[in-house]
Amino acid sequence: MDARNWRWIVVNSWKFCEEHGREECLQCRCDYRLENNHASDLHLILDALLLDRDFDLDKRMSRHAYNRGAIPVKDGSKGRSKEYKCRTHGQKDCWTCFEWVAIVRQEVELLSPRKGRLPSA
Repeated sequence: MDARNWRWIVVNSWKFCEEHGREECLQCRCDYRLENNHASDLHLILDALLLDRDFDLDKRMSRHAYNRGAIPVKDGSKGRSKEYKCRTHGQKDCWTCFEWVAIVRQEVELLSPRKGRLPSA
């Protein structure tokens, strides 16, 4: 087993593979989606949306921290730093760039509610 799959970074409370910045990384054989869902209480927060849609949070689209601009807090320390900030604002765990719950909510909202269900009051 490759030791890479045990190294991760944390960006605004979510884990990603350290080498590639992916939440689910086939190269490193890791998948942090389930753990990240629980870290953010996604099932509780998105419960009303999920009731009307065929959507499995554990199989949702994997996020990519580096593509969203995650960089080490200290320059040149990629792979050695556990602290990451956004490239745009220079903020550690930036809520503008790394608002994971809102990003997943948008993905769920793209799906139309199932027919035959009454809207909740």
